[in-house]
Amino acid sequence: MRTLALAFVLLAAAAARADDAPNELYERWKGFKVGSSVTFHSDVDTAGVKVEYEATSTLIELSAEKAVVEVTGFTRLGDKKLDAKPKRFEYAATKKPEAKPDTDKPPPSRKEGDEELDVGGKKIKCHWVEQKTDNGASKTTERSWFSSEVPGGVVRQDVTVDGSAKNTTHTVVTRFEKK
Repeated sequence: MRTLALAFVLLAAAAARADDAPNELYERWKGFKVGSSVTFHSDVDTAGVKVEYEATSTLIELSAEKAVVEVTGFTRLGDKKLDAKPKRFEYAATKKPEAKPDTDKPPPSRKEGDEELDVGGKKIKCHWVEQKTDNGASKTTERSWFSSEVPGGVVRQDVTVDGSAKNTTHTVVTRFEKK
């Protein structure tokens, strides 16, 4: 009886995993060794208020089940600099498929292409994806560049939101290290 119960539990667990989808955030880190890192610099302008961010993401644990990334950094507003407390993010190798939104809104327009970007003097081949959305209150344009050569996969991101207050964010990798 115990063997039958154990077999049932194992089959149920396998069936649940079969329904899981690969987690894109895990996939972007799994090709790197512990200690690999990437540093981003962001400039944000919200209705004329300018803020600068810098963050370094470091892979501190990697297994077949998960990747653990620690993020450190700072925020600068004018001449004031605030260091952020280190924060850890855990990315499971798989996740439940996302439910499709039940909405009458049209899907975002989407374009894709390939481009080579310079990151710290090194040419990186990237694939970019641009999406434009309009929720009625604001219009958003987001273009992101990705490369498997960079830990975490993201090389650059530009976001513009036109609404009651215009917001622009420009984020770019300033350096990275592969272990």
